[in-house]
Amino acid sequence: MWQATPAELGLRGRSSRQFKCTAEHLVARRDGGRDTCGNIVAACLYCNRLRHARKMPPTPEVYVTHVRKRVDRGGWHVAFAIFE
Repeated sequence: MWQATPAELGLRGRSSRQFKCTAEHLVARRDGGRDTCGNIVAACLYCNRLRHARKMPPTPEVYVTHVRKRVDRGGWHVAFAIFE
């Protein structure tokens, strides 16, 4: 994830936007989630949008397990070699 500019990761162009750092609400605001430290984590824009676009977004506990499995395999964004 980048915070100020995609150049932080050596990225350029439109595709780099999806890796911008965002605040992910573990329990979405639309579902009663609050703007508290315990409910907000850092996530790239791509993951933030993808998780909440599902019909039934996974619970925070299920999503943490999913994230840890992907990271343990050596990467997160399998389509992008920079993260592998």
